[in-house]
Amino acid sequence: MWNTIALSILLLSSTVFSGKVPSDISEDWTKSVNKVKMECLEQGNTTVEAVDAMLATWDIPESLNCFMTCVFEKNGFVDKDGNFTEVLLQHKGVTQENLRKCENAVEAYNKESCNRVYYFCTCMVSSVSINEV
Repeated sequence: MWNTIALSILLLSSTVFSGKVPSDISEDWTKSVNKVKMECLEQGNTTVEAVDAMLATWDIPESLNCFMTCVFEKNGFVDKDGNFTEVLLQHKGVTQENLRKCENAVEAYNKESCNRVYYFCTCMVSSVSINEV
């Protein structure tokens, strides 16, 4: 039941969220995506334009869920068993607290599911973003 509640909150926050990822965090995260972008385009069944549009705002469309899973795999952000790794902590904005919070929010998803990484990403974006006034 708690998983359902956490997922509902996560889905709601990702649809009504209107914050902005701070530029230093965005730049750091963008480097990780760009490092493997070309490799992940085919696996993610997407285009450079779609990825670049996402990187400009960090509003991640669900259509990029498998692309983001590839990014996480290639960067070592998830291990071979689908668990999120401590490598994420090397990136700006990622803390033990928001890492655990977002892991807990997606624990109901199958570890092979692209949706698991997608909802983890939307949770992380929400956790580091600042509200625009």
